[in-house]
Amino acid sequence: MNHKTILRLLFITLALLLIPAAGMLLSDEWNWGPFDFVFAFVLLFGSGFVYAFFAGRAATRGKRIAIGTAVAVVFLAIWTEAAVGAVSQLIDFLLVSLG
Repeated sequence: MNHKTILRLLFITLALLLIPAAGMLLSDEWNWGPFDFVFAFVLLFGSGFVYAFFAGRAATRGKRIAIGTAVAVVFLAIWTEAAVGAVSQLIDFLLVSLG
């Protein structure tokens, strides 16, 4: 992975973080603290980095799609767990239902 890819990931991540920053300026209902921005940065940049690292080594388009899907699923699971605890609630529900 070259420096150009890392810089591109950095700029895309920072651009995406402008959305909640603008939301906080325009609305009182969007309330992120510094930790929220750090968490979002690490999750977004990390997901992009993991995808770029493994997809760059994938030989076929199908493998890159599979890698992207896996990264997206893990990203969404972590994001929803951090936001509302949805994953742990689902696991608790399944354990109670099946147990």
